[in-house]
Amino acid sequence: MVRTDQGRRITAIHNGRVRPVTVPAPDALPSRMSRLMTRTARRLGIGHQHTATPS
Repeated sequence: MVRTDQGRRITAIHNGRVRPVTVPAPDALPSRMSRLMTRTARRLGIGHQHTATPS
């Protein structure tokens, strides 16, 4: 997109294939790495914290 005096204009469109997203099995390497990174981040106190919202 390009900003002009008349507003924003589309200058190019990419028409690529979209591949379906697959969910890896729980024991697959991507799943294990994701759990490891999540545990590590929680132990280090980094990342966003989920807080309960009042009802």
